[in-house]
Amino acid sequence: MPGDPKECRAQARRCTDLAAMATDSTLKKALSDLAISWAKLADELDRVHELRRKRPPASRGKPPPRDRGAGEQNDMALARVKKIVRDIHDIAANKQIDAIKKIADDLRRDGEEGAKKKGSRD
Repeated sequence: MPGDPKECRAQARRCTDLAAMATDSTLKKALSDLAISWAKLADELDRVHELRRKRPPASRGKPPPRDRGAGEQNDMALARVKKIVRDIHDIAANKQIDAIKKIADDLRRDGEEGAKKKGSRD
C-alpha cells in the first residue's frame, strides 16, 4: 500500500500520461479519474504525515493524557487514508476491468464487421 505522497503523485502523472495517449474515450476517462484519485490520496497523505510530525513523542508507548485527543485524531486520519487507498485500488481495478472489457468488445465487434465485409466481397 503506498504511503508516500511522492509515489502517489508519480502514479497520478503516469495515469495522466496514459490518458493523454489513450484513443478510447472510456479508457481515457478511467485513467483521468484515477489520476485525480491518486492526487487526492497524495494530499491526504501529506496531511497525515504532518499530523504525525506534530504528534508529541509517546512515553512508554502511550501519549500523555492531555495529548490523547491528538493521538486519536492521528489514528483516525491514518485509518481514513488506509480506507482511501483500498478504495482507490478497488476503483482502479474495476475501472481498468471495465475499460478493458469495452475495448475487447469493440475489437471483437470490429473483427466481426471486418469478417462480414470480407465475406461479402468474396
